[in-house]
Amino acid sequence: MVEGVSRGDHICVERLFHHHDGLYLGDGVVIDFAESHGGGKRTAAIRRRTLTDFVGKGGVVRAVRYGKRFPPELAVARAESMLGRSGYDLFANNCEHFATWCVTGQHSSTQMENIWSGATFVSGATVVPRVGICVVAGMGATPARSAPNLMSGLKNIGGGSATTGVGAVATAGALAGAGSMWLAFRDKEHLPADERSAHSTARVGGARGGAIGVGALLCLIGTLGVPGYGAAGLSSGLSALGAPLGGGMLAGLSVASATPACLAALLALALYLLARWLRPNSDGSG
Repeated sequence: MVEGVSRGDHICVERLFHHHDGLYLGDGVVIDFAESHGGGKRTAAIRRRTLTDFVGKGGVVRAVRYGKRFPPELAVARAESMLGRSGYDLFANNCEHFATWCVTGQHSSTQMENIWSGATFVSGATVVPRVGICVVAGMGATPARSAPNLMSGLKNIGGGSATTGVGAVATAGALAGAGSMWLAFRDKEHLPADERSAHSTARVGGARGGAIGVGALLCLIGTLGVPGYGAAGLSSGLSALGAPLGGGMLAGLSVASATPACLAALLALALYLLARWLRPNSDGSG
């Protein structure tokens, strides 16, 4: 018997950039979803194999912790009922999907969810600024993307106040960042209690990070530009804010949208890691 691993456990072994998962039967036997030797993913099927073969060279096996899961014998029965099945798909039906389903009934993969969450954040931090600029320019009354056009567009979005318009653009970015963190750290009842608590902390951090980002951004624009939040103050402040991207109001609006999104993600991740650090016995798997 492997130390710390029991019959019916979801087990995994770390690889270079991912981990491989299976269901432990005991006595050195595992059921997993993997290809035959040298056959590639097209040969992948659910099969029994030895723990030694499952681990490979230099791997370390660990049991994945759960808060709510099926009894071990039911997990084993579910795994055995799938023997011989194929249809492997890296994104929708991989080894972690299989092992998690055996133990919890949930067809999920933390590895894929993290990838999709990251993709959601990147798209939010890059697409939202572009959409925001198009909306602002489209609502402006002068030639598109000129300073007067952007200023009038901000006023129209803000109900007559350009400052409110800038806040709306920044808030859209904050929502994108906080939303991606909500996706990454959403609650799952089968996670251990300490991991669910860390996820909750991260979700709160994402929301607060976005809100802090909006407030800090408006203060920064007021500090960088001509004093005050009139047309001259906002235009000069946004131009200075956009200096890293070449300057100008257009670049400033891009930074104004992306910054709250980044702060939402950074605070969410920081608080999650802090919560994990304060609970050193949590492996956070699920």
